[in-house]
Amino acid sequence: MTEMVTSGLMRGCWRRSDGPLEGDTRPKRGETAGPRTPCTPPRQRPTLLVVLCRTGATEVLAQSRRWFTQMGLTLNEQKTRVCDGRREAFIFLGYTFGPMRYRKDGHWYLGAAPTKKAVRRVKGRIRQILRPSNQEPWDEVREGLNRVLRGWANYFAFGTRLMAYRAVDHYVHDRVRRFLRRRHKVPSRGTKRFSGDVVFGELGVFQLRRFHLGPPAHARV
Repeated sequence: MTEMVTSGLMRGCWRRSDGPLEGDTRPKRGETAGPRTPCTPPRQRPTLLVVLCRTGATEVLAQSRRWFTQMGLTLNEQKTRVCDGRREAFIFLGYTFGPMRYRKDGHWYLGAAPTKKAVRRVKGRIRQILRPSNQEPWDEVREGLNRVLRGWANYFAFGTRLMAYRAVDHYVHDRVRRFLRRRHKVPSRGTKRFSGDVVFGELGVFQLRRFHLGPPAHARV
């Protein structure tokens, strides 16, 4: 794999000249079908697409444009590009794919890792669960928190993820410590009472770094 096309797709919609009929080309009862013209599509989430190829990515992109036009689809030109996967990184489905540096000896390899945006999103969900106004019993708070963490870890169980796991673990520990310090009215910062060993041990909070971390799949380039 040396080249790839990354793109976003938008499905087109049409309207008749005598009135808007988004997404529906059939005339209604008592209506004659007039000529169709493009209309502004309703707000929707674009479809992401990655096409992998060893050579000829530019030709593949041109052919794809023709096919998509025939299917009533439009490429989002701002999100469409041809890149060399061995030298350029790209983002797809929450992962960053591309060249990465191995921390232990500094060599480069092709890999995948959770994006910074994916880490920010899970932190937002953690922050929502551990908000000061949450008055649920701790057992329920913990179960909700663990469901989020386990789900995130199961999805991001591929590639190089130690740094992302570490960032989330640190954030979870800090938010749990603050949450319980407020709840129990601890006068100090609670660093000893709610240490990492207590939070991820006695209190039963799921720690991502205890999740199976196999060796990263990487290849020297």
